[in-house]
Amino acid sequence: LNQFPAVLVYPVPNDGHFSIRLNTDLYTKLGIKVYNSNGQLVHSEAVSGVGYHSVIPVDISRLPNGGYHLYLTNNENGDVSTGRSILVLHR
Repeated sequence: LNQFPAVLVYPVPNDGHFSIRLNTDLYTKLGIKVYNSNGQLVHSEAVSGVGYHSVIPVDISRLPNGGYHLYLTNNENGDVSTGRSILVLHR
C-alpha cells in the first residue's frame, strides 16, 4: 500500500469528499482511518470486495478545515500492510 502508485488519493486539497483509487490487485479489503492533528481518530471504515482500479469514495465533509492524516491498512493472510497520506480540507 505504501508503494507509489499502488494507492492514489485525490483531490488534495479537497472539500471533505475525496476518492481512493487502488492500482493493485493484491488486496480485497481496505481499512480507512482518518486522524486529526491531535492524533484523535475522527473517521473509520472498512471496505471489502476491492480490486485493481477500484475507486472508493470517502466523505469527511462534516469535519472542520485543516490537515488530517489518512491511514490505509490491510490485514490479509496474516500480513499487515499500511499506507499513509496527508489530507487537507479546504472549503
